[in-house]
Amino acid sequence: MEKRLIVIDDDLDMVKMFPILLTKWGLDYEVISNDQFRKPANDSKEAREEFCQNIVQMVSEQLNAETEAVLLDVLFEHIDGGSESADPLGYTLGRRIRKHFPQVPIILFTIRGEQQDIKDASSFFNYDGYIIKSEFKLWGDSTNFESALFKARRKRDAVLEECRDILKRDESTAPLRPRVFVGSSVEGIDYAYAIQENFEHKPVEVTVWDQDIFKPSSNALDDLTRKLYDFEFGIFVFSPDDTVKIRGNDYSAVRDNVIFELGLFIGRLGKERSFFVVPRGHSDLHLPTDLLGVTPVTFEAVRSDQNYRAALGPACNQIRKAILNSSSGGISQ
Repeated sequence: MEKRLIVIDDDLDMVKMFPILLTKWGLDYEVISNDQFRKPANDSKEAREEFCQNIVQMVSEQLNAETEAVLLDVLFEHIDGGSESADPLGYTLGRRIRKHFPQVPIILFTIRGEQQDIKDASSFFNYDGYIIKSEFKLWGDSTNFESALFKARRKRDAVLEECRDILKRDESTAPLRPRVFVGSSVEGIDYAYAIQENFEHKPVEVTVWDQDIFKPSSNALDDLTRKLYDFEFGIFVFSPDDTVKIRGNDYSAVRDNVIFELGLFIGRLGKERSFFVVPRGHSDLHLPTDLLGVTPVTFEAVRSDQNYRAALGPACNQIRKAILNSSSGGISQ
């Protein structure tokens, strides 16, 4: 069966040139591209979403065992046009493709002078290499292209092998109970401990963020990223620790690092396994717009007896039911 490449680029001249160059180099690839899709009719969220769904559907239909890689334009400048109203489509598509097709290498296809876009892409999804278009056009033979493909496949294989090793933990030593991470600010640590206490006699293992998660003289982000694979669920306390001014109005706000950590867990585990608890009575608590529409678990923080465990009891019971009812089919990488 002929080897296949999937090319996603809003520059249709480049899309047409791509198979011509491969043929010139003597490479026999079937090139599948997005040239049959029109760009979004406008910059609305709905139009961009429809475009993304069409592209992902195309990849789903065309992906086969002979697919070597997806080459993805990192910035759809013919579509985005410098608009700052939404994430660049190339990043959004990369995130979708990586989520749905973790096995296929993704190579960024970008123009010279946009190295920052390559760096920015890494905050959206894990890619496996990049090719600069202006250099690609000047390559005299297939050496550089084949080298880029080889490195991308090797990197993707290494990632998948690491994931397989994690999933193949020895069942005799792996804990039978789901492991739960509890994150909070320093100011909200009492709530975090109360959550842990409420799960004390439940069939789960709960670890609060300050219990040997972060090591001395180590990078906190690296520590947490490594620990992501040790947990099946995450609970985050959204306590109103900061004050922010938005359009002239003052709001209570959650500490930035807590929101960031929730985002890491949602990216790894999905929102069905990532919970955040919010104290009732704080109508001015500002939440990121990305979380609007996601229902938090609420609790009554104001008690005359300062009994945080009792205050969080109902919330923990809701989360307990969600954890125990959650599918045991594993977590997508």
